[in-house]
Amino acid sequence: MVASSDFPVATKLLAVAHGDSPFITIYNQNGDTFTKLENPGVLPAGLGYEVAFSGDGAYMAVAHQNFPYVTVYKRSGETFTKLPDPDIYTTGTGSGVSLSSDGTYLAVSHLGATTLTVYKRFGDVFSKLTSTVHTITGASYAVCFSSNDQYLAVAHGTSPYITVLKRSGDTFVKLTDPSVLPVSYLNCVAFSADSTYLAMAGDAANGLFIYKRSGDTFTRVTTISGATPGFAYGAAFSPDGSYLAVGTDASPYIHIFKRSGDTFTKLSNPATLPASQVGGVAFSKDSNYLSAALAGSPYLFVYRRSGDTFTKLTNPTTLPTGTGNGVAFLP
Repeated sequence: MVASSDFPVATKLLAVAHGDSPFITIYNQNGDTFTKLENPGVLPAGLGYEVAFSGDGAYMAVAHQNFPYVTVYKRSGETFTKLPDPDIYTTGTGSGVSLSSDGTYLAVSHLGATTLTVYKRFGDVFSKLTSTVHTITGASYAVCFSSNDQYLAVAHGTSPYITVLKRSGDTFVKLTDPSVLPVSYLNCVAFSADSTYLAMAGDAANGLFIYKRSGDTFTRVTTISGATPGFAYGAAFSPDGSYLAVGTDASPYIHIFKRSGDTFTKLSNPATLPASQVGGVAFSKDSNYLSAALAGSPYLFVYRRSGDTFTKLTNPTTLPTGTGNGVAFLP
């Protein structure tokens, strides 16, 4: 068997977590063409809410509705093999998932009594960290590691609605809350590739919240032109730091902002828009492709970027089955 580390760049993939079996659909990307791969031999145990790759591409994790709420795969080329379930199970639907850049840590947000679980990887075994992780109150809807693996942001349903933990070894300690907080619950959270900006959105009362980090202090950015309407379900920065995409439940369903310094300005809508709620968004590593998971058919949109213009590509021949909730590119 070829080690997954032999395929860090050459294999380009797109994964979609969705509502009907097989719950996770994975595509090979060849330029503008996305071809569905064979399903993993063992599938997630229920509706897929979110999917994430480790930065080195060796692991893929899917947060899902049914026990054990998270399923982790090891990648070898275009083959994904399910790893043993984590040693300690959690309680409640897995609503979000994030892997650290080297795949050492795995964070899962939950809708049940346990609202945040962090695992550490030893070989291919993920073991739950217990006393070293700050407890989150209220259902959690999304998690995101910063690219430098120093910070873990959690979007949740009770005040302060956003919690940022700082990692020191295996210890995750809550930072002081930002001076300006969201006013209601959040569904999505995303760090920029340089770990400087943190974006979040959720309840329509919040609009789009963006913070800029200086050391361990997160200060709200107020220069946002063209706030997002409706409820937001997904957010992602482009790896080059120039763009921020947000998916919502109201037309035009996807909003793309361009960053200049600390100013975020909404671009003109793509010529072809989704016709249903966008549950998740993701950029490719080269920032040239933007994917969106849709609540209605065809369940997946992929745009190609040219300058500030995003053009929808032809749908893959084989589409995801059921409501699209989360997407992730590799690399």
